[in-house]
Amino acid sequence: MTIRSTPSNVVVIARRTRGVPAATHLGGTARAVLRSAHSPVRIVAPAPRG
Repeated sequence: MTIRSTPSNVVVIARRTRGVPAATHLGGTARAVLRSAHSPVRIVAPAPRG
């Protein structure tokens, strides 16, 4: 995923849980992308259910 981020303007990753600050609850994949992406990374809240 991080290799593919090179030509991208931004990489968007959705979190799995709502209501918990992103800084305290990111999975291993999101953390790895944040560390090694060549483009800006945006973490977004999951879509509402229902």
